[in-house]
Amino acid sequence: MKCTHEPSHLFHIGTYQGNSLDLHVTERTPSRIIFPFRKVRNLILLEGVADRLDGYFILDTGAPYLVLNKTYFRDSKIKGEWMAGGVGGTQSSTFATQISELTVQDLSWTDVDADVLSLSHIENKLGAKILGLLGNALFNQYEMEINLQEQVMILHTLDNKGNRIHEPEKCNYRNSKCRGKLNSQSNLILMNAKIAGKRLTLCMDTGAEMLVLNKVLRKKVLNQVDVDKRMMLHGTDGNRIEVLGGNLYELNLPGADLCDVPAIIASLDDMGKAYKIHIDGMIGHSLLEKGIFSVNFVRKEWSFRPYNEEE
Repeated sequence: MKCTHEPSHLFHIGTYQGNSLDLHVTERTPSRIIFPFRKVRNLILLEGVADRLDGYFILDTGAPYLVLNKTYFRDSKIKGEWMAGGVGGTQSSTFATQISELTVQDLSWTDVDADVLSLSHIENKLGAKILGLLGNALFNQYEMEINLQEQVMILHTLDNKGNRIHEPEKCNYRNSKCRGKLNSQSNLILMNAKIAGKRLTLCMDTGAEMLVLNKVLRKKVLNQVDVDKRMMLHGTDGNRIEVLGGNLYELNLPGADLCDVPAIIASLDDMGKAYKIHIDGMIGHSLLEKGIFSVNFVRKEWSFRPYNEEE
């Protein structure tokens, strides 16, 4: 799998408790793979093996590619080096490498390009062996469906037009009231949204514990957050930055409104510069806890269906 590299980023907030993660694929057909996962606090963990090292990967749709933990891959062959910028303006050193084989439960890739970052602080708080982060490029031939309530991720195999090989009439992006076209630049999932009538571009990031709004947004938007606390944001480099937190009164997505959404206000400028795109915010767990999210990487469409919405 060959990829053109740009720096990858991840942020996590809070403290995580480790669990025994001994999960396997429960169903596999030529057209669909169902992965059970364990939710550790607000993160999705999947079993995997990278060049014969076994451990766990965090599903992170805010990362364009595979990211490996420097703890276990520090001696890998270096293909390039740079400083990566993250949420809040944090900086960390990273380099590119390639591994010969990656297996996530029952799915495998060969010759996979990857970024290498220090993820030791995340690993320590999880209490589990974290080999890295699984980014979007690994799933660009599938429709990915994430059901946090059932704790499963489903990969639907697609034809060359992006239609499911099985049950095409049940595609979420066709039946859901909340759906949109995928603005997929730099392999990121970018969604259109509104706050107080202002159009925004949000990155769908399963590694984001709560909604993040760029602190450079207009006061009209930021004033919609009922700020009631200061929080510590943990970057991929292990540094901590104090940010403002509270609840956003209302977030408007096409076909759905989310109310009282936990949010923080932080700088996203470095991430935008790295990917050469403008990002107004990042959304992850705040959306996933309310419904099933699906993204079809071939058709470049996404959908969201609240858990209480009838089929």
